[in-house]
Amino acid sequence: MDALRGFALFGILMVNITYMASAYHGTGLEDPGLGGPLSEAAHWVVAVLFEAKFFLLFSFLFGYRG
Repeated sequence: MDALRGFALFGILMVNITYMASAYHGTGLEDPGLGGPLSEAAHWVVAVLFEAKFFLLFSFLFGYRG
């Protein structure tokens, strides 16, 4: 069970590291390298397929007592 929790935390870290590593994170400025339909599609795919799944998995495993 702890291995699954670790996997979920690792997934959350990997998804969020792209936001933390940006030089524009927290400045309120838009990253000039991002924009356009391809970037928006990639962001949407990451959000739907990864962000939601890892948070859901971690939330479930956090409450599970096994």
